[in-house]
Amino acid sequence: MIVALIVVLRPTDAAAAAAPHPLASFRETARAPIGQTPVALAVGELSGDGHADVMVVNAESTATLLLGDGAGALPVQRFEFFPWDVTALALGDVDGDGVLDAVVSATTAGNVIAMRGDRATRPEFGPTTTLHAPWSPGAVAVADMNGDGTGEIVVADLFFQAIVIARSNPDWTFDFVSQTPGFPDPVAIAVGDVNRDGIPDLGLADGSSHDATVLLGDTHGALVARRDGPVTGRPAALAVGDLDRDGHDDLVVATRAPGGVAVLLGAADGSLRPAGASVAAEDPSAIALGDFDLDGILDVAVAERSANEIHVLHGSGHGTFDGVAGVATGAGPSALAVADMNGDGRADLVCANHDERTVQVFVNIAHPAGPLLLAPPAPNPVSTTCALSFVLAADASVRVDIHDVHGALVRRLLPERSLPVGPHTVIWDGLTDGGRRARSGLYLARVRAGSAEASTRIVLGR
Repeated sequence: MIVALIVVLRPTDAAAAAAPHPLASFRETARAPIGQTPVALAVGELSGDGHADVMVVNAESTATLLLGDGAGALPVQRFEFFPWDVTALALGDVDGDGVLDAVVSATTAGNVIAMRGDRATRPEFGPTTTLHAPWSPGAVAVADMNGDGTGEIVVADLFFQAIVIARSNPDWTFDFVSQTPGFPDPVAIAVGDVNRDGIPDLGLADGSSHDATVLLGDTHGALVARRDGPVTGRPAALAVGDLDRDGHDDLVVATRAPGGVAVLLGAADGSLRPAGASVAAEDPSAIALGDFDLDGILDVAVAERSANEIHVLHGSGHGTFDGVAGVATGAGPSALAVADMNGDGRADLVCANHDERTVQVFVNIAHPAGPLLLAPPAPNPVSTTCALSFVLAADASVRVDIHDVHGALVRRLLPERSLPVGPHTVIWDGLTDGGRRARSGLYLARVRAGSAEASTRIVLGR
């Protein structure tokens, strides 16, 4: 799963004053027919070539894997078959080996299928384990909830109306470690850090109670406190990210009856407050976050299923929106993800169309608002290494540093060095300048290019 992050872009005051506000702009680079009916989608690096790949689960009890070529195309398809109807999908590093694993839920059968990524055989998955219980698993996520470097499986259980967390063992078996009740219809979950303590929290949208909820995590991986925020309409989709740039993740909820997009701003105690009136939406089916117009502020992409369109809501930096752009899709867009599909540091869109049985890629062709564009770290949260990619609008002298939350320098990744115009990537291996493993927690990666500066958060979990 891809968690939305704050990206703060600070060009010089003169450049900021002179540059016009950019608009989101996209170009379709792939429209892959999959011959199946997609119901959920996730993006991650699955083949070992450094390019973003797409995995889709389908109503026909299959999964489709489309391998990205690094240029925005999806030329290869592979299939995985399941003995049950599948409904939800998440990608994450469950066993802490640096390779993405896949988790699929089968609601009617009461199963969650964990598929282990294998460095030697990828993109093929290795051992598969079925987590069977008297439950009806719906939405799933993978996150390192206790900071031990391995990802827990987080499941929305529709039968017991609860959130369940399962932890992996070295032999690829799983233990159920917690159950948090009190959610009549948990339709969507997402992981973030609302109270900014460096520990993952869980965002949740409940279709029955018309609430968005934050479940605050602790260092043991438990969900120890609950904060609710009501929304108008029935929640259908959820994303988590820092829309008002205060360092606290916020919840963005797409609703039906009436259709809308609501932002609930997170605070230091994890509480939620409305950012403003909901933005109207026709028939929202999925939601994702990214800085699409390259102004350093998170925007919101909403798949409008009946309109065959993705609406991109331009973030104002206050949790509200000051413009909208439309991207035409195939019939029935039902799943949506954001990733850099062509390696240029921009946030691209990946859409699965339920009625047309296709997967589309729209690469971002917007121009940076300033001289420096910094992409979100990949992966994030991270247990071992992560990549920091940035784009220079001109030749510049560049320095890249890692700081802790108190501002202290942890690692100088790139000393002052002259770099040419274009995309660049540096890798942080999770070590300090002294060669020690950095502690689990929240870090800030800072890139300086001439007089421009950009920074982004990294959540390190051991």
